[in-house]
Amino acid sequence: MSAPHAHTFEDYRAIPAVNWSNLKHADRSPLHYLYARDHGVTETDPMRLGGAVHTLALEPDLFESRYTVWTEARTSNAWKAYKAANADRIILTADQDARAHGIAAAIRAHPVAAHYLDGGLFEQTLTWVDEVTGLPCKARADILSKRCNAVIDLKTYADLSPRAFESATFKLGYPCQLSHYRNGAIANGILSADCETVIIGVESKAPFDVGVFVLDSESMAHGAAKVAELLAKVRACTDANEWPGRYPTTQAYMLPEWARQAPDITFEEEES
Repeated sequence: MSAPHAHTFEDYRAIPAVNWSNLKHADRSPLHYLYARDHGVTETDPMRLGGAVHTLALEPDLFESRYTVWTEARTSNAWKAYKAANADRIILTADQDARAHGIAAAIRAHPVAAHYLDGGLFEQTLTWVDEVTGLPCKARADILSKRCNAVIDLKTYADLSPRAFESATFKLGYPCQLSHYRNGAIANGILSADCETVIIGVESKAPFDVGVFVLDSESMAHGAAKVAELLAKVRACTDANEWPGRYPTTQAYMLPEWARQAPDITFEEEES
């Protein structure tokens, strides 16, 4: 068991252990996991916005040291000079900055979200060893609340309507991610085994509607089973030092159902 630490994100990334961001790729194939583990991820505009929201909602005192805003076109010599002068900070556009502030304010103004934020441990690095596989694991939980006995994650969504939220949450593997975080919080003795897993969801466009969702037992059972399955796959591939792709053997090809129903089609040209 290891105590949580307030590592920087760069320190966290350097820890040689399995995190959910890489582990989820093992569901595609071990080859995809290995590539994600060894190459990391390229930061995108949604990731920059999400990071700014997290900082403003959870650690607002750190925002100015981590972020800066450029309001002009990114084609001038002035932009190149500004970028060089701010190499140690993340540069946001004016729109990203405004949206991040709006989203964070909406989260903090929501009474149920504020309840889960109050007194929580923010952006804590967790390390532990999975009891079944012996793999070293890590996680960086958004919020761990001892008072609420809950693991809480902030997520931005395009649409928080019930059907859209439920579909996006499942497809993006959030129950699995929270299960991994839950494993780390319990292994570190921060939370008890009956802890809640909670998503604070917020729409990424005004008026920044907010919802607080407690994942039910079926969702978490699915997440726990999938995490265990993927860890076992990584353990087996690590031991064998073999990382196959999706198709390690010959596959059968069958006509898709739509082709059987509508055989008269116009064939497409191959991409060059």
